Amino acid sequence: MSGMGASMAAMHAAQMKAMQPVKDGAKFDPSSYGSLDDQGLLEASREFVSKELSLFEPVRRSDIIGIDHHLIEVDQIADRLREFAMLSKAGADMDCGAVFYGLPGTGKTLCARYLAMSSEAIFVNVAFFPRKNGAWMAHDVSRLFRVGRETVEETGRPVIFFWDEFDGFAKINDQSTSDAREAVSALKTELSGITGKALGVFIIATMNSAPGGELDPALFRAGRIGRRLRFEKPHRQARRDLMRYYLLRISHGKCAKKEAWFNTLSYLLGANTMPSDIEEIANEIWANVVMRARVEGKTPYIRMEDPIPALMRRYAGEPTNFVRTEEARQHIALRLAARALVARTQGLSVQLMTCFVRGYEKVDMLVESDETGVPVVINQKDEIALMFAGSTVEDLLGLPASIASSEEKVQATSLAQRYVERYGGNEVTISMSGISAARERQDISPYLSNGLFEYSTRVIEKLITEQEGVARQILEAYGAEHIRSLAETLLAQEYLLQQQIDKFVQVKHRVTQQIEISKDEGLLPGFYL
Repeated sequence: MSGMGASMAAMHAAQMKAMQPVKDGAKFDPSSYGSLDDQGLLEASREFVSKELSLFEPVRRSDIIGIDHHLIEVDQIADRLREFAMLSKAGADMDCGAVFYGLPGTGKTLCARYLAMSSEAIFVNVAFFPRKNGAWMAHDVSRLFRVGRETVEETGRPVIFFWDEFDGFAKINDQSTSDAREAVSALKTELSGITGKALGVFIIATMNSAPGGELDPALFRAGRIGRRLRFEKPHRQARRDLMRYYLLRISHGKCAKKEAWFNTLSYLLGANTMPSDIEEIANEIWANVVMRARVEGKTPYIRMEDPIPALMRRYAGEPTNFVRTEEARQHIALRLAARALVARTQGLSVQLMTCFVRGYEKVDMLVESDETGVPVVINQKDEIALMFAGSTVEDLLGLPASIASSEEKVQATSLAQRYVERYGGNEVTISMSGISAARERQDISPYLSNGLFEYSTRVIEKLITEQEGVARQILEAYGAEHIRSLAETLLAQEYLLQQQIDKFVQVKHRVTQQIEISKDEGLLPGFYL
């Protein structure tokens, strides 16, 4: 084969390489471009950019879940990209790029693809842009922008260069090679428009942390990659919305749709769960459902209990060889049943109860938390009563006292102390936690501080006695048979969701009459609770 023939063959191979879909997790392979001359590399680059858009699934606005607070700014960028020619003609410049930063799996790529879709832009993943070496060279950057400008001119559409792990490119320190420095310098030149403004070309640079440190700050100034969007771990409500979205999408709507159910599932998705994790969990749930439907000969449908095994592995860890004795399970189930009845009767949320035979040592009652993205109001007195449910049912049913009961009494005392410190009945003038410090500063006399402390101690004791009585009154109203029935149901199913627990709850047993903290408890005049 002649030299020209070999060159043409190499160019064809490179062009075919540029047209191949890039699989998730793939790495850049420069071997297909090593034999190309400058013209061949330019043609391969043009082919790559022209085909890149079709490799990505469209992302609509409705697909942006949990990070929709970014949509206002992303939509503004999209509007300006669509009208880049008009803005340029009017002399209104815009930034050449934006930084999307945050932990992996928080939606940066998804949001970038939505931006490309909504702005009608050609989306180019520059990680696979044709170049002879793994590292970027200055001429690679120049060629990238040349092809970008040509594409904009030919198609009339904007071009988005998606640059993942941009910090690996932009980091400059004493160990940086001259090639790396020159490549960063070439990018600054392109962004500054020294060789001609790249109208309609926009960079989305993604990183795990905000620009700073060893990254060249000149890249991120206004007019260059000037915009910044921070992507964070989703709060609980966002996790709920993501779980709903993925389960409904992957099952084509063949899924239980009760909002309370999605809410419960969100509590099993811990605070460190990323959107990408939730998508993976939904896929696992659907795969299990499809396999079951095949065995049963039925149409796949996600029932309310189907997500629990997949979610429990993430909530309680991977199953182990742990095995719980029947006697221990019965004792635990009775304590949990008592706690659930006290909690739900008083209006506290109980999202889930678990008591497994084997695999999961963690036994829990998952209650409402404030990790929701919005304030949650919890009656602290009812929480104190909840701490006494376990020891109360042990006393009522003649069960041996457990270590857990002792620990719960300590927690109840701590809750009561915090309640008095914060509210003090009618609001204490000086909190107990500040008494010692105030005494040292001589802001309050030892006599007065001692009197306040003694008063607060009596209030705590009264509050504890009151709430222990509330727990006892509720459980006595339900009776031993009712408590055992709930415990047996838990033992049979190994877990119960709030909707199932509520079948055992009777609101008529709610305790509303509670003692008030009075002013005449022997406190010094002028200092009332």
